[in-house]
Amino acid sequence: KQTQIEKGYFTIRSNRQSSRVSFDDLLYIESLADYIKIYRTSGSSITSKEKISHMEKVLPDQFLRIHRSFIVNKSMISSYSREHVIIGEKEIPISRTYRKEVVPKL
Repeated sequence: KQTQIEKGYFTIRSNRQSSRVSFDDLLYIESLADYIKIYRTSGSSITSKEKISHMEKVLPDQFLRIHRSFIVNKSMISSYSREHVIIGEKEIPISRTYRKEVVPKL
């Protein structure tokens, strides 16, 4: 796992297959009940049974948890305010719980 992070990617299980996801290709991760959806720059997405809390531990510092349901790639944020960040066309909320630690990092 550590070698993968140093090389700039991680592996995730989805549909009984392992998929390699580059950090540069990852826009954001959304938690949906008991699974996560990984949105990529190519427009495709990967759905996995992984927990968002596990992803938060695995990902490097360029990723930021801004909400109970969202982790974003800081380098993909085009604009932000105290309430939300914009990645591409998507507006993602910053929850009050995470706001104090998120806003200074942006």
